[in-house]
Amino acid sequence: MVSTSTIFDEKGTKLEPYSPPIADFLCVTYALHENALRNSRVHLVEIPVSEPETWSSVGCRIEDLYYFLTGEQVQIQFSQAPRAYGVSRFRAHSLSKVALFSGGLDSGTYAVSLSKNRESALLFHVETSLMLFGRARDFHRRFVDGSIKLIRLSANVEPSETTTNTRALVILGGALAVAGELEIPVVVVPENGPMMLNPEVSTRAQASKTTNPWMIEEWTGIFNSVTRMNIRVETPYAQMTKSEVILHLKDKRALSATYSCFTSQGQSKMCGLCLACMVRMLSCLAAEVPETLTELYEHNWFTDEASLGSMNEKKLMIALDALEFWFNLAAPEHVKVHEEQERAKNLVRAHEILHRHSLDMFLGVDAMRTTLGLNPGPVGGRAIELLDQIALGVLAKRREQLHDLKEGRQWRD
Repeated sequence: MVSTSTIFDEKGTKLEPYSPPIADFLCVTYALHENALRNSRVHLVEIPVSEPETWSSVGCRIEDLYYFLTGEQVQIQFSQAPRAYGVSRFRAHSLSKVALFSGGLDSGTYAVSLSKNRESALLFHVETSLMLFGRARDFHRRFVDGSIKLIRLSANVEPSETTTNTRALVILGGALAVAGELEIPVVVVPENGPMMLNPEVSTRAQASKTTNPWMIEEWTGIFNSVTRMNIRVETPYAQMTKSEVILHLKDKRALSATYSCFTSQGQSKMCGLCLACMVRMLSCLAAEVPETLTELYEHNWFTDEASLGSMNEKKLMIALDALEFWFNLAAPEHVKVHEEQERAKNLVRAHEILHRHSLDMFLGVDAMRTTLGLNPGPVGGRAIELLDQIALGVLAKRREQLHDLKEGRQWRD
């Protein structure tokens, strides 16, 4: 069973219960999420809703989406709910959008931009960790205008929450539910483009589909279909790399208050070794907006002792795989294996943003070599070898693009 409510943090006001169509949507969302969390290989999921016929018309779409996220096939049956839902009378007609807000760098940048532009909006946080919510609330208090409210989805899920791709349904679904209940026309997903696409950089780590473009479009379409609403989702950073997003952060003091680590979940400094930490660290360096690394990160693959890898073998292998992947996209002409070269070229043709992102990663490596020096360990040593194979002119052009963006100019193609 799931109990869920959306809490306006400042006053503790709860948005519960929801109107029947939206309450049904949340029930479906959590039924799918719980089934994935149990990892029980249950292929038949029965979900009670107030309008079974309406939901049955989108059942195949939901099954396809579940398979896309999990790789598991399920059959969904909708039955008549045994009870009627109450109706919330709370409305917020003056608000223009609901923006996802994790407390990470991208969502933090967007939250600051809302303040700068004096927009009427809600920041929406899915509470999976009290520590992460505490960090998000602290960021909100320090850097976001008080008229922009922070709300959080609080849900008791059994079994206990773990990282799984169906969290994508919960995060976006919760924001859609709040927008629909409060009659707010727009939901914003402020994620950078490479993370939205999130191609698999290593066979050792499953690529998350939390903000995959097709998932966003399909889950929103299903929501609008069953609720008879017309909520629109905006993705303002879909054509930006993380370095480019950083350059849109007008108050650079806010940078150190954001949190990006996959591993420590807000309980300590960022680990510095997971893929999210690597991307953030190198993106800041590429954008010439350096962080105080020793204050924010526990470790650094590029400057710490080479023996670090013996204690973090899986992260080490993922880091090395990521370097190879980024090199393939930054300089596909140098890839020696024909099949890998063709895959890299096709990825770049389809998603040019991944080429820019990969160049940003090596600009970050170059900046770290210049400012801190790189150790000759597995990651630092391989990063230098790959960096030296990328044409200087290509890196210089990308550096000019970021500098133009930093100065407020449109970059030169």
